[in-house]
Amino acid sequence: MATKSVQFTIDVKGDSTGKQFKGVFKAKERLSMGDRLDIDTVRRNLVGSAKTDEVGPAANALAQVLSQLSVRLTDVPSWWSTARNGLDLEDENVIVEVYQAALKIESDAMAALVEAAEKDTKELKKPKKTEE
Repeated sequence: MATKSVQFTIDVKGDSTGKQFKGVFKAKERLSMGDRLDIDTVRRNLVGSAKTDEVGPAANALAQVLSQLSVRLTDVPSWWSTARNGLDLEDENVIVEVYQAALKIESDAMAALVEAAEKDTKELKKPKKTEE
């Protein structure tokens, strides 16, 4: 089942290069079970055959972020694609900005779902008017 993609924009200056990165992205609102497995596959490909406890914390964190983005993002600006989906970027803060925005898409969708459920629950709890 395909999930809806939501657009977001970033405009951030790279901490290392000083270059301005602007672009429109789209990210999935929710992840499927297949998406979650794909994230793990990409993460393992990024860190290689080393056991999880043998991978340094910085490399593990970066692999986790980039693997998430590789699955969550459905449309990206050309500079992101050219940078091999973030792998060739020198500015970590740009990757973090994209990651946080992509996660916000999911958290906003979840918050809207919870809000709708609470509204529906209140409606169900209202006393029903009886006809006389």
